[in-house]
Amino acid sequence: MRYQSSTTLLLTQLLPLDPLVTTKGPDWKMPPPGPSEGVDYHFLIHPQKISIYAGEQLSATAPELQLPLLVHPTDAARLIKELLRTHDTETPAAVTAIGRLQALDGHQWIDCELTAHALPGSYKDLLGWHVVARQCRPAEEPADAPLLQVLAHMYRAGQWEYSPQQGCLKLDQTLLDLLKLPRLSGFTPQSLFHHFSRADRTRLLKQVFQVQRKGGFFQLHLRFKTPVPGKVKSITISGGAFHSPEGALYLAGLCFDNTQVQRYYSKQKLTSAFLDETQDLAKIGCFEWNPSIQKLRTTPQLRKLIGLPADARPTPDQLDHLLAPADLQQLMAAYNRLLNGTPEQELTLQIRLPQGQQRTLWFRARVMEQKDRLLTLIGIVQDVSERIERQVQLESRDRIISGFLENLPVSIIAIDNTETIVSVAGNGLARLKGPSRSAAGLPLAQVLPELQPELREVLKGQARSFHTEHQQGKQSNSFFNHFYFDEQRQLAIGFMLDTSEQKQAEHAARQVKHLEHRHQLMDTFVHAVAHDLRAPVVNLDMLLHFFKEEKVPSEQDRYVTAMSNGVQHLKRTLDALIEILRLEKDSNLHAEHISFQELLEELKEEWQDKLQEAGGALTTFLQCESICYNRAYLSSILRNLISNAIKYSAPGRPPQITICTEIRGNVVMLLVQDNGIGMDLKKWKHLLFQPFKRLNNYKKGTGIGLHLIRQMIEKNGGKIKVKSLPGEGSTFFCFLRPYATPPGHPSTGL
Repeated sequence: MRYQSSTTLLLTQLLPLDPLVTTKGPDWKMPPPGPSEGVDYHFLIHPQKISIYAGEQLSATAPELQLPLLVHPTDAARLIKELLRTHDTETPAAVTAIGRLQALDGHQWIDCELTAHALPGSYKDLLGWHVVARQCRPAEEPADAPLLQVLAHMYRAGQWEYSPQQGCLKLDQTLLDLLKLPRLSGFTPQSLFHHFSRADRTRLLKQVFQVQRKGGFFQLHLRFKTPVPGKVKSITISGGAFHSPEGALYLAGLCFDNTQVQRYYSKQKLTSAFLDETQDLAKIGCFEWNPSIQKLRTTPQLRKLIGLPADARPTPDQLDHLLAPADLQQLMAAYNRLLNGTPEQELTLQIRLPQGQQRTLWFRARVMEQKDRLLTLIGIVQDVSERIERQVQLESRDRIISGFLENLPVSIIAIDNTETIVSVAGNGLARLKGPSRSAAGLPLAQVLPELQPELREVLKGQARSFHTEHQQGKQSNSFFNHFYFDEQRQLAIGFMLDTSEQKQAEHAARQVKHLEHRHQLMDTFVHAVAHDLRAPVVNLDMLLHFFKEEKVPSEQDRYVTAMSNGVQHLKRTLDALIEILRLEKDSNLHAEHISFQELLEELKEEWQDKLQEAGGALTTFLQCESICYNRAYLSSILRNLISNAIKYSAPGRPPQITICTEIRGNVVMLLVQDNGIGMDLKKWKHLLFQPFKRLNNYKKGTGIGLHLIRQMIEKNGGKIKVKSLPGEGSTFFCFLRPYATPPGHPSTGL
């Protein structure tokens, strides 16, 4: 082995001497001078150059002394000092000292006997001195092989033996079977290293080296990866350093499988940790009471619950002071029952902690007996303060909700899949007589049959809101209902709100509105009679008077013509009043599906001559093609609007009329637009739909057309709006609400 040691630089850093001069040593093949028997290590050192050149392990009995090694700085300085004293003499004497060499792990130091011999001639000037090292080993007694065999049998262990000089590791058959290793003639430590983790391998080598140097024994718990894939064993290795009768050092010991033991302790530790964590999470403590020796044992969790330190040793007297007299009496009664043969007892108590806080604890104790003899009482204690507080809050909230429901016309009902009423809460069914007020457990068909059609859909998973009428004799009650399906409990749950009073109020409001409308109509009618009929009658009376006094036939003819025109005007006014009364009186209208296209074709043909005479046109855009409506009403609406568009067309401008239909939600918008003279809505809007009101007098008319249109549209809940500018035309928006689908026609919405 020939090399330059890497410890040169380390010596430079550690020794307070001049910098080292590193000189490459020669190709040294000659054996070192001096006795080599028992030498474990040797190296070259030059005291003047302060250099270590080379080193070599000579003994297999010290495998831990391997390169690179480092002499302890203190010992190196002392050795160099001794060598310098005799280095320049002609016949330097050998120098002997005790020094420490660094072990393989880099942390331990090995005590060695160092003997230095000066090299002869030129070698001395070039290389200096040759130092041999012998490890200092304590004397050991021979191992007792029979004793190891007895221990191996007792612990079902295998035996091992390691010879550092030969580097051979011997395992007996028991150990080979335990570790699942093949039967080979011999092993080396290196061949087994890969069966250990790096950390375990380091621990094992450290212990082996230490025993080799200092003697003694060791024991380690390691994990061994067997050749079987995925199979890992927990093993315990114990051993020591011995000397054979010939003086050779060897290590021997036992190895046994403690996998089950490790699993047991791991499981026990895990169980203990799990129990402690469970007690903390559930706020539970455990206790044991031995009546015969009056001894109480408690867990730390229990001591924490009752406000005592974790390391305290509570006594029954201490616990008595935490209880109120009534609770203490209750506890003693339960204890006496346990002593008298009751196997188990539980109760809830209030305790006051030493800090002044109050807690509610739940106790449960059980008797442990053996051959009918009481041994001990064991039990658990749980802090239920939060649970009791939540229960009180829930009960308080339930009382509030129950009281609230009892004073509202609402009932909450739950119905199962068999259409049986499971529960009823609230006062919503208070108006009903018979079984409806106590309906829980009764079939739905017997109590509220009107709910069945809708609730069958709810039980399929669809939430429903609907109105129902409950008839009992002459009494009728109205309810608003909303139900949903609870999949988890398979129940239809909802509420019934008694809306009978609201329905009656709405009916009364409709009656009042109807009477107000009739009163307004009567006012309008009286005004028409007083105003619109009085003037024609007065004119006729004056014309008749003039006719009687006139003697000239030609003048009489003129008065007759004037009287005829007055009579016609009076007739038109009377016809308008009769139409208003008929429209108001007609409540049962016949509705049918009407095609806008067909109806407009009829009206086009009716007004074709007027349009051609004025040079106008009528254009239609029909997004909605039909509607369920009264034909007379729809025809009258369109006829009046088309008539007004033609009648009030702008002079010198041909009338252009546009009619559109469009679906807007649940109504149909009918738009009629013209380019006529228009009107000033800011001035005339309040009179636009009043009967017998005309905004100009240069065209003949009665002034009830727009009034009749609004009456017909609003009769079924519709509305009419208008936009107009003077000189630009007008646009009427009629929002028609379709009538109910007539019998024999499919329901198509609009």
